[in-house]
Amino acid sequence: MHEHERSLQSLAAAPLDAPLRVREIVFDAVRAHCTSSGLHEGVLARRRPSRGDVVRLDVPARGEVILERELARFVAVEVVDERC
Repeated sequence: MHEHERSLQSLAAAPLDAPLRVREIVFDAVRAHCTSSGLHEGVLARRRPSRGDVVRLDVPARGEVILERELARFVAVEVVDERC
């Protein structure tokens, strides 16, 4: 396993307030939904506290993005250096 692969995790389980980079969105239907919400591979974001069945993100280029937790399971992210 490559070093970068070990650092990938599901957006649904990513730490709050950590700087994240979207690395991969699995499944075309999930990718299409995410893209229409302003979330795509390569985007930097921060996960914010949320309630219920949603994941709330701050995306600098877009603002707040709310994604259903079930879909967030299929978004692979990595924690990035704060200076990125």
